[in-house]
Amino acid sequence: MATSLFSALVGAWLAWFSANRREDRTRGKAQAVSLRTAASEFVAAVREYCDVQLKGSTDGTPPSAAALWRKRDLLANQFAVTALLWPDWTAPKLLRDETMAFGDDVASGWQFDRDRTELRPRAAALNAAAAKLDGRAEVLARALERPADAGKLFAPEFGEGARA
Repeated sequence: MATSLFSALVGAWLAWFSANRREDRTRGKAQAVSLRTAASEFVAAVREYCDVQLKGSTDGTPPSAAALWRKRDLLANQFAVTALLWPDWTAPKLLRDETMAFGDDVASGWQFDRDRTELRPRAAALNAAAAKLDGRAEVLARALERPADAGKLFAPEFGEGARA
């Protein structure tokens, strides 16, 4: 009877463990998709904002950064959700801070009395910063899909200080 009870408990534990692992993998993959989507939409918003700044808007008014900030906030929220799912990881918190750095200063430095060639470096810098953030978000998304490899993925991108 003790052997049967022990076998039943071990079987129940194995079933519970495997179900939880499968659920964690599924949740991680879904979060990775959401993170990639938010990151690519943010990069597109930065690119579009810079293009409008360089080419000028159709009605001649300065473009609004509201759409860019909305996409930034959506991406920051995805990093916050990831930080909640994986509280031991430091990378989502670092990326959220990097994302929020695209603040009000994004709209400054675009004086319209300047030549467009003077504005190109500003646009290039913003686009490069957004692309770098997108690449780092991709590392986090891969870690969400394979949490066991998170330490190996984070080390080259975030340094040895990043915990996984």
